[in-house]
Amino acid sequence: MLTPHSLLSIVKRFCKKVLLHLFVFPIWPMDKEYVQALDADANKLGTERYCNICGYRFARFNVCNDRKPREVECPVCKSRERHRHLYIHICALFPFLKGKKILHFAPEPVLKKIFLESEADYYDADIDPDKASHQI
Repeated sequence: MLTPHSLLSIVKRFCKKVLLHLFVFPIWPMDKEYVQALDADANKLGTERYCNICGYRFARFNVCNDRKPREVECPVCKSRERHRHLYIHICALFPFLKGKKILHFAPEPVLKKIFLESEADYYDADIDPDKASHQI
């Protein structure tokens, strides 16, 4: 049974989605992944959290249940805290990576994409042949 509080919550979420589609999406060019993330949960629209990998801002990140449930995963690029911290250091090393060789074991898709964008010779290896170009 719907209570007045739950009905109000449903109306608020519906209005937020309608306003997003009418006023924000047409004038602000966004990637399809960002729009899908906001469609899945319109309460994520905000500026409190910033992902330095994909460049988008959110009110909150996705909750991950590793050891301690916390908001750590970006809804668009699926990066976590460790990926965003490592990205800062990789960007500082980009000029020095030209012509170097990088061997990446058990590559995460987020980091693999970053290393492929650098001018280094990138080699990835994994036990599962579907996850990397070289099998261990």
